[in-house]
Amino acid sequence: MTRPYIVVALILPWVLLPCFHSLAQAENRAPKGTSRDMNPAISVNTILLYSSGLSEEHQHEEDGETGHTHGATGDGFAIQESELQLTSSVDAYARADIILAMHGTEGIELEEGILETTFLPRGFGLRAGKFYVDFGKHNALHTHQFPFVEKPVAWAELFGGEGLNGAAIEGSWLTPLPWYAEVTGTAFPLIDVIYGGTEIPENKWGGGGRLRQLWEPSLRSTFDLGISYAGGEHETEDGHRHLIGLDGTWKWTGPGANPMYFEFQGEWVRRVDDRSAGTIEEDGFFVHGLTRLSRRFRAGARFDLYSPTENEHDVSDTAENVSTTTLSLAFVPSEFQAWRVEYLFRDDGHQSDHGVRAQANFTMGSHPAHRY
Repeated sequence: MTRPYIVVALILPWVLLPCFHSLAQAENRAPKGTSRDMNPAISVNTILLYSSGLSEEHQHEEDGETGHTHGATGDGFAIQESELQLTSSVDAYARADIILAMHGTEGIELEEGILETTFLPRGFGLRAGKFYVDFGKHNALHTHQFPFVEKPVAWAELFGGEGLNGAAIEGSWLTPLPWYAEVTGTAFPLIDVIYGGTEIPENKWGGGGRLRQLWEPSLRSTFDLGISYAGGEHETEDGHRHLIGLDGTWKWTGPGANPMYFEFQGEWVRRVDDRSAGTIEEDGFFVHGLTRLSRRFRAGARFDLYSPTENEHDVSDTAENVSTTTLSLAFVPSEFQAWRVEYLFRDDGHQSDHGVRAQANFTMGSHPAHRY
């Protein structure tokens, strides 16, 4: 007859083993008191740039009114930008994104720091912090997301080198319409967003909004259309600054494992400064086309135009139109890197210049998906 303690000795380890395993897992989590699942996703992006051509005057067109070029330099080789991004769920009610950027090789700044709700019902959302204001298509892009090496000239002149970026609060609503229709409204301190740190009275707030709609004309194509506004009081005189924008994008993707791809996009922006001395209007637009030539090669072309007003109160560097034509060829082996070569032809009415850009754009780590 089998003795009872022998049976217990044989069975007890199998009963206690799961308990020891659970205790070991709890001990691994003990130092921080939270699950490792809460660790943020981390990615690093770096852009290397070689520039050649374009006169000093035409190089200056990229600076805008803030003098910030996001690392773009004159002729030669440079690090255009490096960016560190951390993104994670804070808890069941919010998520956060932190993006630190170094333009060139000096200075680190907080490019975006966002806290966004995830619990609001009926399509409502709320985010606060420092971020790119939801205005059009191009303003919300980081440098490594640009479809071409440089931003259009008008975007640097009308928005400044930093774009519409600063401390802000934004509410959004995804409407229950049978097609995609989202409305956003934003409030921001003027000194941070519209005027990029220039001297204006404190506690002056501006605001903006955007309506974006998207349709699917077919199973393989989409078309979206947006209208945007941002504005507030003028920084030096009695008056207001208004920014108005329209944008549209058509995309088509073919069948197969390595499908053909076409994208056509256009955007127009007008800046109006209403002052006691008069009204100053400046316009800009771009149109571009992008396509996939093969599995790893892309091609694109863009035309952009900056059109300031001609009057005695003109605040721009030149009263002539500045147009730029860009041709691009890219080798994109994966979503983590891209190599681009571009040719630029720029004309300001007085002289025309040719330029070449070569760029290496690569990312390490887990990087969130870009906006559609």
